Amino acid sequence: MKQNETRYDTNRKIKQVLVSHNTDLSRIFFSFSGKTARFSGRFFKTSGQEMKFEEVETLCRTLTCLAGIRFLNFDMEDWTISAGLGSMNIIKKPTSFSSVSDERKVHHIDTPESVEDVLKDEFEK
Repeated sequence: MKQNETRYDTNRKIKQVLVSHNTDLSRIFFSFSGKTARFSGRFFKTSGQEMKFEEVETLCRTLTCLAGIRFLNFDMEDWTISAGLGSMNIIKKPTSFSSVSDERKVHHIDTPESVEDVLKDEFEK
């Protein structure tokens, strides 16, 4: 993250990513502080439809690429997302109105991160 870039700049970038993925901003809350982006609410599209696994995965991958964001913290009502160093697990939470589908299976996603990136972040603390 650039020295003169503030957390407000990063929040703006997060909002741009959410909008570019047609995320309904009235159903999701987010904030950025330190190196952590936090999300809560539900993943819905602006059309009113729930996001599918592929859409949530793409959105999360895009967020991990934003400069300055080191950690993602999700407390979503409709998805369980745990993001660790180099990987992410995404699981659709069961709802009373959704049927059993592939989206309820555990999906493990490797994210590209080199050892140098991890060590660099450790020394920046």
